[in-house]
Amino acid sequence: MELTEPLDAAEVFEQARRPATADIVLSNRKGGPEEGVIDVVEARAPNGFDDIEKVVSHEHRQAIVRGYASLAGYARDQVNARSAGAGGRRALQAIRRSIS
Repeated sequence: MELTEPLDAAEVFEQARRPATADIVLSNRKGGPEEGVIDVVEARAPNGFDDIEKVVSHEHRQAIVRGYASLAGYARDQVNARSAGAGGRRALQAIRRSIS
């Protein structure tokens, strides 16, 4: 699909990005990945701790952060796939052509 009109291109871009962006905003309002880790630690060690590994493993903390990265579209496979894709790029190119 050739996008020649800037408003058409902007609409395509908006339709592609809005759902993902909304999910990220909602997650950020809950505190993002660091808050997820903090919540787990507070639930498991309400009176403090000496060794974070005894409260929540590195793997578990990493899974929380990777879950957020995936939601935000920054997981390694998502970034690599995006660099090979053309959907949003076509829309941006059409917008740039229209304003240059």
